[in-house]
Amino acid sequence: MTGLVDDEEVADIISFVFSKAFNTVSYNTLFDKLMKYRLDKWTVRWTENWLNYWAQRTEISGTKSNQKPVTSCSRG
Repeated sequence: MTGLVDDEEVADIISFVFSKAFNTVSYNTLFDKLMKYRLDKWTVRWTENWLNYWAQRTEISGTKSNQKPVTSCSRG
């Protein structure tokens, strides 16, 4: 991202907060339905990992920080 900014290129960021949407949904039911609607396995696995193991890290110029759990919002 910083490389794009340094090169004066366009950089887009999309951020979603789905915690409230998933607080009352059974994750197994959700994943089954995602597969039923023919989402590819990679996308379903990514969604499963995102919901179960929220973490974040920063990368600047190829140097990555250690991942840290996200603890600032309520999760279901």
